[in-house]
Amino acid sequence: MIKSTNEKGFTLLEVLSVLVIVAIIYSIAVPVVSGVIEIAREGP
Repeated sequence: MIKSTNEKGFTLLEVLSVLVIVAIIYSIAVPVVSGVIEIAREGP
């Protein structure tokens, strides 16, 4: 079975890898953003 090179769309592996990367970025960004919000609420 030969795959043609002009297929459109994403493979399942590509979609899963993007979801894993987004989940890692989300897990890092949420605590950082919530910490900044807490500092901003405390004020000067």
